[in-house]
Amino acid sequence: MSSPVEIAAILEREASEAEQRFREARAMVDSLLQKPTGTLRSSDGIHCVYLAIKEETKARELLKRAALRRLEFRVNGAIPEDLETAWGCASLV
Repeated sequence: MSSPVEIAAILEREASEAEQRFREARAMVDSLLQKPTGTLRSSDGIHCVYLAIKEETKARELLKRAALRRLEFRVNGAIPEDLETAWGCASLV
């Protein structure tokens, strides 16, 4: 059974990892967009940018989810469903 302190630590770590992943994905997109035209073949360049933006979008969604989970726990005491089983209830309130 996890304590509120342990749940808060899990959510904080989750948010921190999501933020780092987003920063890395954003840096990759920026790097690709700053490359001089003609550095990559046209089709390869477009595909690389597409994949980088797709990863950035996924990372942004994970960051939003992590931030919302952390906020809901801090403000309302709501324990995310995947952590409920460890705690045994739906909220601390």
